[in-house]
Amino acid sequence: MMQSLYIRFLELVSAAILQREADASLFAGMDEKSWHKLLDYGNIQHMSALLADAALALPAEVQPPLAVKLSWILMREKVEEANAKLNQEVVNLARDYERIGCPMALLKGQGNALCYPIPNHRTPGDIDAFLYLPGSYDKANEWVKAQGCTESDEQETHHWGFERNGIRVENHRRICGFFGKRKYEQAMANLVREVVDNDCFATCKIDEESIRLLPPTLNIFFVFYHMFHHFETAGVGIRQICDWLMMLRHDADKIDVKAYQAMCKQFDLLKASQIFAQLAVKYLHVSASIFPFDLGRESKLTAHLMLDILQGAHFGFYHEKMRKQPKGFWSGRWHRYKYNTLRIMKFAPIAPHHIYTLPWYRFITRIKTDLDNR
Repeated sequence: MMQSLYIRFLELVSAAILQREADASLFAGMDEKSWHKLLDYGNIQHMSALLADAALALPAEVQPPLAVKLSWILMREKVEEANAKLNQEVVNLARDYERIGCPMALLKGQGNALCYPIPNHRTPGDIDAFLYLPGSYDKANEWVKAQGCTESDEQETHHWGFERNGIRVENHRRICGFFGKRKYEQAMANLVREVVDNDCFATCKIDEESIRLLPPTLNIFFVFYHMFHHFETAGVGIRQICDWLMMLRHDADKIDVKAYQAMCKQFDLLKASQIFAQLAVKYLHVSASIFPFDLGRESKLTAHLMLDILQGAHFGFYHEKMRKQPKGFWSGRWHRYKYNTLRIMKFAPIAPHHIYTLPWYRFITRIKTDLDNR
């Protein structure tokens, strides 16, 4: 049976994203300690502002104590400030890249936020800039280095990261990676090439500036895959689920249903999509009608998936066994590898083409990277 902390958290998340009143009976008789636990848990799930919206709209007799209210209000203000800063940096970066002949398309992040009822209440992350013209990825990276920005030591094949004005930015040569699976990489490259060749990017307004996005059908599928990619490597939090759901609701009339279903099948992610959708319907009370595919028969793995997301929180960082890893370099590496392998293999049936080969791929590439860096 799911613990009360998780039940209350999911109720507030659902109320916030669906703009409805939360079930007040779930919060009757809560003591201050329980409220603080809920506050702290919302923070590690990167959902503090959205939880504040729902909690502070509860009837007066079941609202949190004053100290918790004030903490939530302060957290919400910090999220608003962070969004304002990030939005300005998106605009500045897009202008700079346009000026040097390297136009960008914004991936995820602040583009996702626009699909929320209150966009600046989505906890922000970093900036992902897709440099889609031939040669622009390398040109933009050299320009960034010339500006003296702090480089990231992260090793990735499809993007390069740096810090600019205190904000993490990732320049992308490709929108995502598939752990060396050339079939999927080529299929995604073909979809993206069609967008670039026909210049059929969508646009959004950030601080009154027009910013390119992937077209809705591809963008929503990409956001799902990005979420799934992190799920299979270490885990995802509820924010990543909400990003996908909010985009589905916001752009419902723009989705090419047949094309979306074709992508799910082409990338062998239909069953995974169905189970994440089942989770959203069951635990977040989202209408099944928002999904551009049939949800299928409910899987026994849905409850296990929800528990994995709740226990692991933001990108799986809070799984208890992951936080108790040995301090040694190689022993720590082995601990993380073993734990993540055992964890994800439980979910292999939802996407066998992706998950069954993952441990071997990660073992080889991790050892190679570690040896190269030592």
